[in-house]
Amino acid sequence: MATTSNIISTKAVAPRGKGKQRKQFLEKNDALALAASIADTQEKISITKAERHHKPRDESLAKQERKHSMSTKAKLKETKAALKAKQVNAKRERAKSRKERLKPKVDVDVGVNKHASGKVRKTVSFA
Repeated sequence: MATTSNIISTKAVAPRGKGKQRKQFLEKNDALALAASIADTQEKISITKAERHHKPRDESLAKQERKHSMSTKAKLKETKAALKAKQVNAKRERAKSRKERLKPKVDVDVGVNKHASGKVRKTVSFA
């Protein structure tokens, strides 16, 4: 029972302090000063963020980067031209081989007659 009376007695003791206090609100001048202070700090924060993201570049670095991208474009054009040339050559070779395959081969049995005009005339004898 002693433990319960101790608990009750601690609750019964009033907290030390000044008692009930009236709420104090900021006056108009204090509120304006506070708002100006907050605005200044927010502006500083936004400026530092903007500076971090928008650093000024050296013009020499910017030119080098542009020059590099141009050379990359030129290199790409050269590579495409080389590939196109290879494709064209391969196509020509295929066409030549096709013509060779379709060309009739001359047999040994074919005789050659020369006319007086000097032209060569091929003759084939059928048996």
